[in-house]
Amino acid sequence: AGGRWDTPINLDASRAANQQVGIYSQAYSERLPAYLRFDVKLGYKINRKRITHEIVADIRNVTNHGNILFRQYDTGTKEVTTENQLGIFPVALYRVTF
Repeated sequence: AGGRWDTPINLDASRAANQQVGIYSQAYSERLPAYLRFDVKLGYKINRKRITHEIVADIRNVTNHGNILFRQYDTGTKEVTTENQLGIFPVALYRVTF
């Protein structure tokens, strides 16, 4: 999927104000890198007359790709930093449906 659109950060103005200052005349003019995530899901379902059991193992972002969540001005380092989304994220599920 294509990356999110973002507003550029004015680094000099952010340093002077000691907080994030965007270049709002160029709002949403920069595109972050493409979003890439590959998930694997294995499940087993048992159907009975009045109840269903489901067991699922779901591994999200198997490739551990560092997708960008957002960019922000860091007042400590006086630089623009990038925060990434979670890497590999396992999810286990047991569901009973009546």
